[in-house]
Amino acid sequence: MKVHITRRRWASYFVPGTIGAAIAAWINWRLGAESKVLLAPGFMIGLWLFIALQTPRAGFHVTPVTFANGRAQLLLWQFFCLLVGLAAIVLIPEPVSTPALMWVGIGCIAWFAILMVGSHLIDRRYKGASSVDAAG
Repeated sequence: MKVHITRRRWASYFVPGTIGAAIAAWINWRLGAESKVLLAPGFMIGLWLFIALQTPRAGFHVTPVTFANGRAQLLLWQFFCLLVGLAAIVLIPEPVSTPALMWVGIGCIAWFAILMVGSHLIDRRYKGASSVDAAG
């Protein structure tokens, strides 16, 4: 099964995203953020235009993503790592000294390495299983 991607389909994705970005930016600005947060919808529109202009007028066909061959496990692993990263951002106080900043940097590098190694292991595990299934 193939999905036909057109410029109109991109619009159906980016219009709600741009409206959401505008609402979130306005709320943040009203809550006291700097006025440059109001530029957020402009970045969404720029990304939308970039992607839409890269899409041929007639569109193109893509194979939809399925959750076969470990994709669900990979998505769950990456979601878990996202939650760990967000928890670290919320719970770890802002570093005020150079040694503290160094430890935050080391933690970020370690977190990213664990994310990549885990993703690689899941990918390798399920690629091996799918090649055995295909051969057998």
